[in-house]
Amino acid sequence: MSILNMEKITWKEILNLDKDKSVILVALSPIEEHGLHLPLGTDYIAAKDLLKATIDSLEKQNNLYNYIIYPSLPIEYNELSRNCIF
Repeated sequence: MSILNMEKITWKEILNLDKDKSVILVALSPIEEHGLHLPLGTDYIAAKDLLKATIDSLEKQNNLYNYIIYPSLPIEYNELSRNCIF
């Protein structure tokens, strides 16, 4: 059917979706240090890319569903990050 970004559609569009044929997916990932050479969002970026690849694969296998991408969420408490400014 289609791939939709939750943040780009209206609530009316959500209401019009077939609830039995719609799946909401979300990428969850920490924001944490990875040494001096990588950005804090390394895992976050990878999680979003993995989610996109997963949805692309699912759609190729079964395009009878709506795949709705929920905005990615940074999560986790990391003891090493405790003393960082964030």
